[in-house]
Amino acid sequence: MRVGQLGGISELGQDNDRQPGLTQPDGAAARHGDQAGSQVVDELIGHLAATIAGATALVDPERIILDGSIGRALQPWLGDLRSAVAASVFRPPDIVVSALGADATVLGAIARALAIVAERDEPPVRRPVAGP
Repeated sequence: MRVGQLGGISELGQDNDRQPGLTQPDGAAARHGDQAGSQVVDELIGHLAATIAGATALVDPERIILDGSIGRALQPWLGDLRSAVAASVFRPPDIVVSALGADATVLGAIARALAIVAERDEPPVRRPVAGP
Protein backbone atom coordinates (compact mmCIF):
# COMPACT_ATOMS: atom_id res chain seq x y z
CA MET A 1 0.00 0.00 0.00
CA ARG A 2 1.34 3.44 -0.91
CA VAL A 3 0.97 6.67 1.06
CA GLY A 4 -1.18 8.08 -1.75
CA GLN A 5 -3.70 5.25 -1.35
CA LEU A 6 -4.52 5.96 2.29
CA GLY A 7 -7.10 8.37 3.58
CA GLY A 8 -8.46 9.46 0.20
CA ILE A 9 -5.26 11.17 -0.90
CA SER A 10 -4.93 11.47 -4.66
CA GLU A 11 -1.90 10.37 -6.66
CA LEU A 12 -0.59 13.92 -6.47
CA GLY A 13 -0.68 13.63 -2.69
CA GLN A 14 -3.47 16.15 -2.16
CA ASP A 15 -7.19 16.32 -1.80
CA ASN A 16 -9.64 18.95 -0.67
CA ASP A 17 -9.95 17.68 2.88
CA ARG A 18 -6.39 17.47 4.20
CA GLN A 19 -2.77 18.12 3.41
CA PRO A 20 -0.53 15.40 1.98
CA GLY A 21 1.91 13.35 4.00
CA LEU A 22 1.92 12.28 7.60
CA THR A 23 -1.06 13.49 9.57
CA GLN A 24 -1.44 13.35 13.32
CA PRO A 25 -3.87 10.40 13.09
CA ASP A 26 -1.40 8.49 10.88
CA GLY A 27 1.46 9.11 13.31
CA ALA A 28 -0.62 8.24 16.36
CA ALA A 29 -1.86 5.05 14.70
CA ALA A 30 1.71 4.04 13.83
CA ARG A 31 2.89 4.67 17.40
CA HIS A 32 0.13 2.37 18.64
CA GLY A 33 1.00 -0.46 16.27
CA ASP A 34 -1.58 0.14 13.54
CA GLN A 35 -0.37 -1.61 10.38
CA ALA A 36 -1.63 1.03 7.92
CA GLY A 37 -0.23 3.87 10.03
CA SER A 38 3.10 2.08 10.31
CA GLN A 39 3.14 1.55 6.55
CA VAL A 40 2.57 5.27 5.96
CA VAL A 41 5.42 6.17 8.30
CA ASP A 42 7.77 3.56 6.82
CA GLU A 43 7.11 4.77 3.28
CA LEU A 44 7.53 8.39 4.30
CA ILE A 45 10.84 7.61 6.02
CA GLY A 46 12.00 5.77 2.90
CA HIS A 47 11.16 8.69 0.61
CA LEU A 48 12.65 11.26 2.96
CA ALA A 49 15.81 9.18 3.45
CA ALA A 50 16.25 8.95 -0.33
CA THR A 51 15.77 12.70 -0.66
CA ILE A 52 18.27 13.43 2.10
CA ALA A 53 20.74 10.95 0.60
CA GLY A 54 20.45 12.70 -2.77
CA ALA A 55 20.98 16.12 -1.23
CA THR A 56 23.92 14.77 0.76
CA ALA A 57 25.54 13.36 -2.38
CA LEU A 58 25.10 16.70 -4.12
CA VAL A 59 26.15 19.25 -1.47
CA ASP A 60 27.54 17.22 1.48
CA PRO A 61 25.74 19.13 4.26
CA GLU A 62 26.91 18.83 7.83
CA ARG A 63 23.36 19.05 9.18
CA ILE A 64 19.82 18.61 7.83
CA ILE A 65 17.12 20.42 9.81
CA LEU A 66 13.58 19.11 9.41
CA ASP A 67 10.76 21.57 9.91
CA GLY A 68 7.08 21.78 9.26
CA SER A 69 4.38 19.37 10.26
CA ILE A 70 6.10 16.34 8.73
CA GLY A 71 9.45 17.12 10.33
CA ARG A 72 7.90 17.52 13.76
CA ALA A 73 5.66 14.46 13.31
CA LEU A 74 8.70 12.29 12.52
CA GLN A 75 10.40 13.06 15.85
CA PRO A 76 9.61 9.57 17.27
CA TRP A 77 11.16 7.93 14.18
CA LEU A 78 14.23 10.16 13.85
CA GLY A 79 16.52 7.24 14.72
CA ASP A 80 15.00 5.16 11.91
CA LEU A 81 15.46 8.03 9.47
CA ARG A 82 19.07 8.55 10.52
CA SER A 83 19.78 4.83 10.07
CA ALA A 84 18.17 4.77 6.62
CA VAL A 85 20.24 7.76 5.50
CA ALA A 86 23.46 6.37 7.01
CA ALA A 87 22.99 3.16 5.01
CA SER A 88 22.90 5.17 1.78
CA VAL A 89 25.71 7.74 2.06
CA PHE A 90 29.41 7.78 2.83
CA ARG A 91 29.28 10.53 5.44
CA PRO A 92 25.73 11.01 6.80
CA PRO A 93 24.69 14.46 7.97
CA ASP A 94 23.36 15.16 11.43
CA ILE A 95 19.56 15.08 11.09
CA VAL A 96 17.60 17.13 13.62
CA VAL A 97 14.12 18.57 14.03
CA SER A 98 13.96 22.35 14.23
CA ALA A 99 13.51 23.76 17.72
CA LEU A 100 12.21 27.09 16.39
CA GLY A 101 8.55 26.13 16.42
CA ALA A 102 5.76 25.75 13.91
CA ASP A 103 5.69 29.38 12.77
CA ALA A 104 9.43 29.90 12.22
CA THR A 105 9.29 29.67 8.42
CA VAL A 106 6.36 32.07 8.12
CA LEU A 107 7.86 34.54 10.60
CA GLY A 108 11.19 34.43 8.76
CA ALA A 109 9.48 35.10 5.43
CA ILE A 110 7.54 38.02 6.90
CA ALA A 111 10.70 39.47 8.48
CA ARG A 112 12.54 39.23 5.15
CA ALA A 113 9.65 40.86 3.27
CA LEU A 114 9.59 43.74 5.76
CA ALA A 115 13.36 44.15 5.40
CA ILE A 116 13.03 44.35 1.61
CA VAL A 117 10.31 47.01 1.91
CA ALA A 118 12.43 48.97 4.40
CA GLU A 119 15.42 48.84 2.04
CA ARG A 120 13.33 50.18 -0.83
CA ASP A 121 11.86 52.98 1.27
CA GLU A 122 15.23 54.29 2.47
CA PRO A 123 16.49 57.36 0.63
CA PRO A 124 19.43 56.63 -1.64
CA VAL A 125 22.84 57.39 -0.24
CA ARG A 126 24.51 60.14 -2.23
CA ARG A 127 28.23 60.43 -2.22
CA PRO A 128 29.76 63.86 -2.57
CA VAL A 129 31.29 64.45 -5.94
CA ALA A 130 34.92 65.54 -5.75
CA GLY A 131 35.45 68.85 -7.47
CA PRO A 132 38.50 70.22 -9.27
